Amino acid sequence: MERQGKMTLLLKRLTARITMCVAALLSIFLICSSSSVSASVDYESPYSPIDEIHKKSDVSTVMSVLKTKTDDQKLLDKAREKLSAMNDKELRLLVSLCDRIRSKGDTAGADIAFCLVTTMLILS
Repeated sequence: MERQGKMTLLLKRLTARITMCVAALLSIFLICSSSSVSASVDYESPYSPIDEIHKKSDVSTVMSVLKTKTDDQKLLDKAREKLSAMNDKELRLLVSLCDRIRSKGDTAGADIAFCLVTTMLILS
């Protein structure tokens, strides 16, 4: 009987995490679809044309978080390619999410941030 209670609790937690991930994916979809409306707003890049060192540092930050989540070298190589091709705004967003993942540890907030990171990488 106690085992059934534990399984029920685990299923509730899993369902909650999946629900949060779906909500995060929907949020990204809505943000990305509305970004075409605000495309005329000027965005000042944090990188100067000469300043590729910061971009490499940002890519390294995201990659270090991804390496803690997966050991698949093929996936990591593909992620590095996509990160290198991203624009500055998207990369800064990923770095911000990775900072949250590092600071939050193993929490629902960190899981949501990781779902957002992987979704952005997949959709880029």
